[in-house]
This record gives sequence, structure tokens and C-alpha cells, in this order.
Amino acid sequence: MDFKIREIRTAQGPKKLLRERETYFQLMQQGFSNEQACRIVGINSSLILSGRPGLVPSAPAADAQRVRERAAATNRHRQGANLPAVAGLLPALLEDLNTTILLHERGTAERDAALRLLVDAARNARQTQNQTGLPDLAWVAAEVAAGAATQLDDPIVKAAVAWDRCGALLHQGSARETHAVADAALQDLTPLSATGDTDALVLEGALVLRQVIACARAGDANGAWSQAARALEVSDRLPAGHHDLRWRTVFSRANVLVHTTEAGSRLMGRTPACRSWTRWMCPRCRAGSGSRTIGSTKRVRCTGWAARARQW
Repeated sequence: MDFKIREIRTAQGPKKLLRERETYFQLMQQGFSNEQACRIVGINSSLILSGRPGLVPSAPAADAQRVRERAAATNRHRQGANLPAVAGLLPALLEDLNTTILLHERGTAERDAALRLLVDAARNARQTQNQTGLPDLAWVAAEVAAGAATQLDDPIVKAAVAWDRCGALLHQGSARETHAVADAALQDLTPLSATGDTDALVLEGALVLRQVIACARAGDANGAWSQAARALEVSDRLPAGHHDLRWRTVFSRANVLVHTTEAGSRLMGRTPACRSWTRWMCPRCRAGSGSRTIGSTKRVRCTGWAARARQW
């Protein structure tokens, strides 16, 4: 568009603003905001995944390599906390994935690959929208990811999506529903984690930590400490110094401490179990984590929690 902000910014009467006003309305007519675009595309994804008949692609098939590159770029921007860039990429990426899913039959390699990318993109959308204060859109994104994961029927992917859904539920203060979603995912995941699979272990631990926070927010101290002990045991089974980045849970021994510190601050003084838990937890958290920074951070936080526990 041939438009340039005028250099003289002082008041010059209403006529001088006619061109700016005309251009503004043209921009408004050309499309939706990123928020509205995400809302529409998310609804389209939900309809497609539900198998509703009569839906047809709204655009030609996108180049598969280009879609993968945009998905990777979205991940990089999210990891770099560049939320405007993520918001700019997501609507078109999701629409291209919707088209690919509509064009291929269930069970084909192309459709399964698109479903995995859709899970990844929807999880990015959920995290971005939570951080930008749009919990309703975050829930739409979490449901899109859940629908795609259900069609893939991969317990690891379904567990990762369940972790996201629990996060969205906790943002809405739904502790009971958080437990239900986490329990359902853990039932499918436990046989895999029993084999020592690293992905299964980090997702089991991350889901259990969601339950720790849900218990703490509901005032259930005994439940919080019981689940925290389970999460710590899971972290002990991970390779030394492992921190989950692949599934974005960042689950590790240090992460267990972060969550239990939050639980401890919420439940401070409510039960004698808090005091005994602190005595048991502190020596374990002081164990090396494979990272000097994380190890020292753990010791500082744990010492602070222990100091609070002595006041109980």
C-alpha cells in the first residue's frame, strides 16, 4: 500500500487526516486481527477433526516443506518469547494444516504428519494465548490439539496434550477437572514409563506436578505432598542432568522443587505433613542436578522453604 506517515505531526486541521483515515479503514477491511483469525481457524480445526461432513478445503494444498519450515519458525519464536511473531505465523500455518488434513484420508502418512504438526502448532497457540491473557482462545487451542492427538492415538502425544489441557484448566481455577484429565492420561502412560522410556517419564512427572498444584489450590495438603513425592521419584529415574525440552514441560528434579515450593507457600502451616515433607525433601533437592546454575538455584529456594517450615 502506497502510504507514508506524514512528517509534520502537529495539529493541522481535520482535512490533513483524511488520507490516514482512509488507509486505516482499508486495512480494517482487508482482514481480521490475529486474535480473530486464531479464533476462526481454531473453530475450523475443531470442525474438521470432529469429522463433520460437507467441509471442503478453502485453499490449494500447501507445500509440505514450507509448512514444516513455518512450524519450526513458530517454535523458535515461541522459545524466544517473541509472541508477536508467533501470533503472525499461527493463523496461516493452522489453515494450511487444516487443508492438508481435509485432502488426505485417515491413516495416510501425509495426514498423520499434518496431525502431528497440528498438535505442535495448537500447543504453541495455547501457550501464546495464555501468556497474552486470552484464556478462552487458549482452551480452543488445547481442544484442537486434543482432537488431533486422539486421531493419532499416540499415548506420548496424548499425554503432552493432556499436560497443556491441565495448564489451561488451572488458569481457569478448575482443580477437579485438572485431576480428571491428568489421571486419564497417566493411565495410558504408566505402562510406557515403567519401561524407562524417557519421554514417558518426563510426561508422567509433568502431569503429576499439575496435580500437585491442583491439590495445593484446592487446599489438599496431603494430596499435594503425596503427588510431589511421586514426581520426585520419577525425576530420580531420569538420566542425570536431564531437563525436558522436547515436550516443553522442562520436567526435572529442579522443576519438582519449583512446583513444591509453590505448593508449600500455598499450604504453609495447614498440616504437620508440611513440616515432615520439608525435612525429607531438602536433602534430595540439594543433590547435584548436572547444572551448576540449577543446582545453586535449588539450594537457595530449598533453604528458603526450610526457613519457612521452621516457622510453622
